[in-house]
Amino acid sequence: MLTHYLYIEDDELNCEVMKTIIEVIMEAKITLFMDTTNFMQRLLALDPQPDVILVDLHIVPYDGYEVLEMIRAHEQTSHYKVIVVTASVLANIIEKLKTSGFNGALTKPIDIRKFPLIMERVEASEEIWQGD
Repeated sequence: MLTHYLYIEDDELNCEVMKTIIEVIMEAKITLFMDTTNFMQRLLALDPQPDVILVDLHIVPYDGYEVLEMIRAHEQTSHYKVIVVTASVLANIIEKLKTSGFNGALTKPIDIRKFPLIMERVEASEEIWQGD
């Protein structure tokens, strides 16, 4: 069965890059949300449900932290692997991301060569923090 990723990102170029990496290089399935309007309703409607959620911190109307809160608060989705993909992963932010309950953080731009191996680690329930 194909791994299914949900990528929540409002930048079209970033979406196209991620779509190419996941579909072409990794031969996996990806769903794109370009905003977080009606987020939980849209998430729960996905079939199949995502194995990994990749989310930009600065998405609207709900930011990455709010998206994570919604995911963790719902019984059906509370166990989902949620990884931040952002340009602003600094040491002080990493600690906040960890205590918030994210499963990892990756910086943009995505390293196309390393990304598939990093996702294998995520799928194996390993936490990934940029620089690991």
